[in-house]
Amino acid sequence: MNKTKKRPDFYIIIITFFLLMVGIIMVFSASSYMALVRYQNSYYFLTKQLTYAAIGLFLFLVIAHIDYHIYQKKMRFILFLTILFLLLAYIPGLSKEINGASRWLSIGSFTIQPSEFAKIGLIIYTATIMVKKQPHLNSFMRSTIPPLIIIGLTSILILMQPHYSATLIIILICITIMFCAGTKIRHLLLLATTGIPVLITTLYLADYRINRLKTIFDTSNNMLDEKY
Repeated sequence: MNKTKKRPDFYIIIITFFLLMVGIIMVFSASSYMALVRYQNSYYFLTKQLTYAAIGLFLFLVIAHIDYHIYQKKMRFILFLTILFLLLAYIPGLSKEINGASRWLSIGSFTIQPSEFAKIGLIIYTATIMVKKQPHLNSFMRSTIPPLIIIGLTSILILMQPHYSATLIIILICITIMFCAGTKIRHLLLLATTGIPVLITTLYLADYRINRLKTIFDTSNNMLDEKY
């Protein structure tokens, strides 16, 4: 049976390319002087960013032609790999600790952040599970709690690295997907009453997080410390 090929979502493509261009410009603006001082080449970091952008665009074109139903079918395996990569970051010899944080895996001369893969894995998981939960959206226990257990446990693994910003981003993305999938507003408000205090408390458990937050509102001090 022939399947009708759907047109791509040009709005998402335009927004993606716009953010990519803004990111490249901001990287060059923020790093050109440092690159000149350290490497005698003001385009050093820009060149690296353009290389990564080219790789990303290539993967974008390849993955765009893959039927997304494959991700649905492989959701459990993708979730397993997501959790496995996060756990590997705690194994001495595989993990690379920088400034007291074990957020990276060292593979040869390359380092990767498992939390970046976790973002993709949890997006696929949340979208897939919410499709299955459509008949139970009125039930908090059946539609909202099950995905939150997986999202919460995975977020804890990332938070313990520690990687607060990635944890916050992942939670916000997953909650947004749940909202778009039809999760009741009252269920999300109930989550907010417990989730927001926990996140704020966790924020205050580390002084460096507070210092970084303060520098956003105070541009006169710490020009070469927390801001960078």
